[in-house]
This record gives sequence, C-alpha cells and structure tokens, in this order.
Amino acid sequence: MTNLCNAPVYAIKSGLMCATALAGMTFGAPLYAQQLNAGENAQAEESGSNIIIVSARKREESLQEVPLAVTAIDKAALNNSFAQTVADLERFAPNVDLADNAFGAKQLNATIRGVGFADVEKSFEPAIGFSIDGVFLGTSGGASVDVFDLESVEILRGPQGTLYGRNTVGGVINLRRTRPTEDIGARATIRLGNNGREEYLAVANTGRIGAFALKGYFFKTMTDTFSTNLVTGEKDRQKDSISFGGALSFEPSEEFSALLSVDFFDDNSAQGPNYNLSTPDALFCTLSLIPAAFGGPVADSSSGATCIDQSFTVAENSDFTTHIQAIPTASETDGYSVTGSFDWNLNDDLTLTSITGYRESDELLRTDNFGSPLVRLAAAPVDVPIFFATRFVDQQQFSQELRLAGTVGSSLDFVAGLFYMDSEYSLMGGPGPFGQNFGTVFVFGGPSNNFTASQKTTAYAAFADGSYKLTDALTVSAGIRYSYEEKDFDIAFLAGAAAGTASSQTADFDAVTGRVILQYQFTDDVMAFGGWSRGFRSGGFNGRAASVATVGPYDPETVDSFEAGLRMEFFDRSVRFNPTIFYTNYRNKQEEVSRASADGLPETIVQNAASANIWGIELETQANVTDEFTLRGSVGYLNAEYGEFLIPDLANPTGPGIDVSDQRQLRRAPDWTFALGATYTAPVSDNINFIATTDFSFMDSSASNLTRDTSGLGRDIIASVASLDYTIGLQSDNPTGLNWSLTAYVIDATDGRNGRLASTLDVDVFYFGVGAPTTRYGLELGIEF
Repeated sequence: MTNLCNAPVYAIKSGLMCATALAGMTFGAPLYAQQLNAGENAQAEESGSNIIIVSARKREESLQEVPLAVTAIDKAALNNSFAQTVADLERFAPNVDLADNAFGAKQLNATIRGVGFADVEKSFEPAIGFSIDGVFLGTSGGASVDVFDLESVEILRGPQGTLYGRNTVGGVINLRRTRPTEDIGARATIRLGNNGREEYLAVANTGRIGAFALKGYFFKTMTDTFSTNLVTGEKDRQKDSISFGGALSFEPSEEFSALLSVDFFDDNSAQGPNYNLSTPDALFCTLSLIPAAFGGPVADSSSGATCIDQSFTVAENSDFTTHIQAIPTASETDGYSVTGSFDWNLNDDLTLTSITGYRESDELLRTDNFGSPLVRLAAAPVDVPIFFATRFVDQQQFSQELRLAGTVGSSLDFVAGLFYMDSEYSLMGGPGPFGQNFGTVFVFGGPSNNFTASQKTTAYAAFADGSYKLTDALTVSAGIRYSYEEKDFDIAFLAGAAAGTASSQTADFDAVTGRVILQYQFTDDVMAFGGWSRGFRSGGFNGRAASVATVGPYDPETVDSFEAGLRMEFFDRSVRFNPTIFYTNYRNKQEEVSRASADGLPETIVQNAASANIWGIELETQANVTDEFTLRGSVGYLNAEYGEFLIPDLANPTGPGIDVSDQRQLRRAPDWTFALGATYTAPVSDNINFIATTDFSFMDSSASNLTRDTSGLGRDIIASVASLDYTIGLQSDNPTGLNWSLTAYVIDATDGRNGRLASTLDVDVFYFGVGAPTTRYGLELGIEF
C-alpha cells in the first residue's frame, strides 16, 4: 500500500506541468482581491484608480490603508474563477484551508493560519466566524453558499475579537450578496459538467419603483458522486439542492436606506464516499471475532471485508473510480432565514446601523462511517451495516446588532455598538437503517450509545473601535470588546452503558478582548503597520458525550496574535505588493477528540490543550501589466506546533498531567500554500470579448488527525494538492441590450485521478477517511440584460 503521507505522483506531475504552462502562458487566472465593491454604497469612483474598498473594520476603507491581513474578492473575480461554493475560494488567500463538511450540508470547514475547528456538533464553537450580509452565524452551518449572487467576499486572517460577534479566534469570512438594482434586469446561467453536474442559476431585478426595489433568485444544483458504488453498480446522487428567495430595498432619501431579505433552502445531498483505513487488528475488522454484545459473530465475514486493503486500497488502485460503501452518506438540511437592516445617516459625520437576523433549520445526517458493504449476522438472516450513525438536529438563531459609526473632526473615525444573540438546538436520533428512531449510533443494526441533547446559548457584547491620526503620517487604532455568554445544556442517555441517566448544566463565560495597531504612511503608496490583537472562544459542553462524566464543561480558549506588514503600490497603482508576518499564541486551546467510551464505542469530546504557537509569513501581489493582462500571486508559510498538550495522569489524578505534545499535531496547517495566475481579455469584435484564465494553486500536505499515526501508514496526513485550472470563453458587451457568455472550464486539469482522500479520522475503534472529487470540467451558458 502507498504511504498516505507521501505526496502523490499526480501532484508532483501537476506542479511540473503547471510550471511549464505558466512559463509560456498567454492567458491567466481571475483577478481576485483587487477592485472590490464591499459595502452597500462602496464605490471606487475614480476612473482607473484601482482602489479596493473593503468593510473589514465595519467602515468603508481602501484595502491598502487597512492595517489588517485581508483578502478581498469582487464580483467579477468570482465570476471568472468559476468557484461554485465559498470552499472553492481557498486558493485565493494564503494560509487558508476551506472545505465543505462531509457530514453537514451547507457547512463550511475553515482553517486560517492553522486555527480551525471542524465538527458538525452544534454545542461546539467554530473557531472561524462567518457573516452573511452582516448577520453573524452562530455555527458554520449555512456558510457554504453558492457564489453566483455574491457581491464580494472578504477573508480576514487572524483573531477579530473586537468588532465581530463571536468565535473569531482565527478570522472572519464576510459574505455580501448583491442588493436590488436601480434598473430592471436579469441574469441566468446554465452550467453542465462531468459527474452529472447540472446547475440552473437565475437572479432578477424589478428596478426602482418609487422608493422600492426588488430582487429575486433561484438556484438548483445536481451532481453525481465521482465514483461508482461497487455494491449497487451505479453512481450515487451527491448534490441535490434548491435555494430561492428575494430582497426588498427601501431608500426614501439619501439619508436612509433599509433592506429586507428572505431566503429558503432545501438540500437533499449525499456526501462521501467513506473509506475504511483500519488495520486488520482493529475492532470490527476481524468480523468473525465480533463479540455477542455487538451483534454476535458475522455469518459470512467475507461479505463484509472492510479493512484498509479491501476498502481504501481498492479505491486508491482504481484512481478513486470505485468505492464499497453500501449506504451513501446522506447530509440533508432545509430551512429559511430573514434579515433586516437599515442605515440612517444622522448627519454628515454619523451613521446608525441596525442588523437583525433570524435563522431556522433542520438537519439530518445518516452515514456508514465504515464505508463497507452490509454484513449478515449469524443470529438473524438479515444484512446490516457495521457502524451506522444518524442524527436529526433542529436549530434556531436570532441576533441583533446596533452600531454607530462616524468621524470626529479630521483625526478620529470610530465604530461602536451592541450585539445580542440567542440560539437553540436540539439533537435527536434520526431514522436508523431499518426505520428505528432515536438511534444516534447503530452497531450491526441495533441502537447503541443513543441520547438526546439540547442547548440554549445567550450572548451579549459591547464593542468600540477607532483610529486616531497622531500626525499626518502616524495613526493609532485601538478596539475593545466585552463578551458574555450563558449556556444551558441538557442530555439524556437512552441506550448504552449510560442508559437511564441524564444531566442538566448551566455555565457562563465572559472576556474582554481588544487590539492596538500602529500604522505609518511613508508615502501615498507605502504604509507599514504592526499590532496586537486578542480573540476569545467561550467554553461549553460535549454534545456527543457518552456519559454524564464526560459532558463537561470545557474551558474557554484565548488567542493572542502579533502582526506586522507593509502595503505597497507602484507605477500608478498598477502593481501591489503586500507582505505580512505574524505570531500567534494559544492558551487553553480547544480540541475535539474522538476516543472509546465506557462501552467501547466512539465518543467525541472537547478538551483543552495547554498551549500552541504558530508563526508565519504571507505575501500577496498583483500586477496590471496592461489593460488586457493581469498577473497575481500569493505565498503563505506556516510553522505550527503545540507547546504543551496535557492529558490526565491516571496514576496521579491530582498531578499536572502528562505532556503528549510530541504525539499531537495541529490539523489543517500546511507549511506552504501558493497561488499564481493571470487573466487575459481581448476584443474579438466591437461587441464581443475573448476572456481566458489560468490559475495554479498548491497546498502542502497537512495533518488531518490530531494524534500521530504510529502504524507507519501515514493515515493522519492528507497529501499535498496541486491544481491547475483553465477557463476560456466569449462574452458579448452590449451596454443597452441582451448580453450572453459561453465558457468552457476545467478545474484541477492535471491531477489524473477521479478523486482523492480529503480527510481522515481515528475514532479509536476504527480509522476512516472521506473522499472528494478532483477534476471538474464543463460548459457554461449565461445571459444577462
């Protein structure tokens, strides 16, 4: 078997081919972070100025004047990149890893500068904040949205514990959708591609009718999985989702504007496939030795051969064109959200903003983590999955933010406000493999280790942030935030070793976080900055604990980050060069850990590691070579390791614990990330343009599992990924009538395989991994008027 920690030949070959392609390139990658319309009214009015306007500090500023590490991606760049969801944007920002969660529909896993937290459990706090149209999401569920109607994306790296709601120890991803337009118009796209991809996307605007304007949208996406199920002989349906909604704007005067949006979504997708990575000595791999407590001996062990050689190795040898997971992983969600906001210009210097959000969703997960065929029990003539997990979660969230922003004289600009959020979730067992209910885990078809859980979280915060010009060149920025959270948690165990027990607990957490930054404007085109910031993530409870003893609570974590950088422009702003260095210190770092519970089955808990240290470098650059040709690139380097990782010393329970930091590793923290690309546009006729792009990105290998794999198989490491993407197309340019576009695209053109291993997890009693597709290609036809 191939050692999983070695970078595949495909990635190496991709890199060599890419280097050759770029050396002789005549067309290039999408413009990404350069001409952003980030706020509702943010416009770079100066013709040809190339000014990028961002709202990273909740006021509109030029990117080159913001003393923070921000990657901004505008609407044109989103269109040219052929990104389909937010996860596809990871290649545009250094030291950023984004991926759709394999076990949570519309859930986005994000790791920024080695800081991340990937789990579907709603009681666990995400480390990266997500904001959609100013509404801060309480979890990462719902963050993986289609980019078709996005106006801009901002990726803020490093803790943002001053201005942004909650859970911002690692960064914030701001998503802003288009507002209703002044004029009547519509945009529609049909995208067809490999693996049965069909996408139908449309947005329509009524134009302004008096003080009102209305926008509506409809998205439909369908795809098949990238590999054939050898059990059924067919490809499983993977994506099957519908989103629709609208927005109504009200602007009776220049002093006041309001926006109401309503969104619905129904996602009946599947994920995976899962592969078994367990060695033959692992529990459940030697099926004939399964004890009676777990279903008794298996009548025909050959029918359920599920260890690494029969599962992952077979898939790897077929270039991931096949898998043997009999029951596809279903990850479904439906729900709606309502957002209301207004901006009221009190005078020329002060603006009052209110943002109210309500969100409600239901989620259903059904997954055979073993990724195996069904097996037949000796005690009953029935075929059953070996290990089947299912969960049904309903969640509601209400949030309110009120803030005042403005200027005082010519030296001070500020933003201050209040934030409130109330969220609730409840977890029940979903339908099992044979229709059973309230089974969170089924082992050989029978419910085991089952429970219900719920939590109510109430969060309050007050914040202020401002910048003061000490001189014409020297500015000091400072911010402070007080956060208070209260959590009420309930859990009841229905089966397993803890059956008949329950727990109800309450805990509260608070913290003061802030930042101080100095920036110096050497010239109009060169600025330097340096500063400190602190992020806070509250403690909580273990929503998938297997006993009362492991419910928690666990403690909060704190992140201190020191950052310095330069923001430089040359040749009349046609070239930008933005280097940044940073150092991050973690205290009481939270880690979700999968381990065997008292009854021998896996449970997931959060525990606090003592400390971790991360430092790195980021470079972002762009050159507008001509009006038709643009080059851009980015490089990120990370050095991330635990300073200390303490676990209980069973021989000395009152002692300090045992330091196992040499056996632990920070996940999704690749040493190197790299991107290089360009965009070329040329007129074919008076009304038709030729547009071609190419984009090469590389992400180094990184740990997927917290604990190092001692088997020598490298199952804890995800191999490096090199991707070369192309688009080529024609686009009409008719200022007054109907416009059309026809584009061919290839994403990850040189990988050479059907799929790859995207993540792995050691759950103590077995080891499994999740696959993801590689090459995607197809055609897109669009119209717009």
